[in-house]
Order: sequence, then C-alpha cells, then structure tokens
Amino acid sequence: GINMELKVRPNTELVRYGFKFATRKEITDMTFYANGPFENYCDRKSAAVLREYKGVATDFNHEYLYPQENGNHTDARYLKLGTSNNGIDIFAIDAPFEFCVLPYSLEKLEAGEHEYEMVKDDHYTVTIDGKQRGVGGDVPAIASLKPQYKIKRNKDYSVKVRLTIK
Repeated sequence: GINMELKVRPNTELVRYGFKFATRKEITDMTFYANGPFENYCDRKSAAVLREYKGVATDFNHEYLYPQENGNHTDARYLKLGTSNNGIDIFAIDAPFEFCVLPYSLEKLEAGEHEYEMVKDDHYTVTIDGKQRGVGGDVPAIASLKPQYKIKRNKDYSVKVRLTIK
C-alpha cells in the first residue's frame, strides 16, 4: 500500500482539499464505513448514521435536475472499491476523510445543464477529501455558509490515507 498525505495552508477559502483519481468502470462494488446511506456534508449530516454500507457506486449518487456534485460521505474510516482481489482500498490514517464516487468528472458536472443530457464517463471519478466546505442554506433562498463549515485561509489542513491497489 501507499501512504498518501496532503498538507495545505490556503491563501484563500477553499471548496475542498484532497485527492482525485479515476477507476475502471467495471469496479462498481463499494463498501465503506462512513456517514450514510444518503449523501451528507459537514453541515448536513445530523440524520446520517455512521456505520458500514455496501452496494454499487451509483446506489449512493443523487441525480439532481441540474447536474452538480453529489454523493459525498463524511467521517469515512475506509472505502473499498471492487472486490477483495480486484480493486482499491482506502483507509484513514490519522483522521476520517470525506469521499464521493461519481460516474462523471467534476468538470462535466459543473458544465452540465440538465441531468437527462448527461453522458456517463467510461470510468468513475473518486474524490478523497480531508474536508469539503458545507453547502449552506439554513435560511430559505439564502445559501449563506456558517464560519465553522468553511475551509478558511491561512490555516493548516491535512489529510492522510493509505491506498492499496489489488
């Protein structure tokens, strides 16, 4: 396995920090220990339950009318993609991480206008983040974000995981 660590001290507020990679499309099985089963974010996780979940990657996505990133899971201890002898395992080392596994690139989701027009990639995009900022929206029609859910400038952040490819 490979220990991967990212340390960052941003000079501006960030949306997220972490790693991003692609997997083969045939690696569909997914097992993880994190908040779920539905998507959750640092400011939207009180109804999620921390435990192990199993399924295929698309079971944990949410197809919004207007394409956008989705399927995030917080407080992850591990994420296993594929089978026990063909896949990728990611384990938290020092602290839990956040992740999502998407059938589209993040760039494609940002550029998309309607879900029905989206063509899935020939791979999955996996993000492993130390943190992703909250989604905001406590007040109807105002997507204000509380300070504790931001990734602030001039502060040290890090994420450290162990990645094993089988």
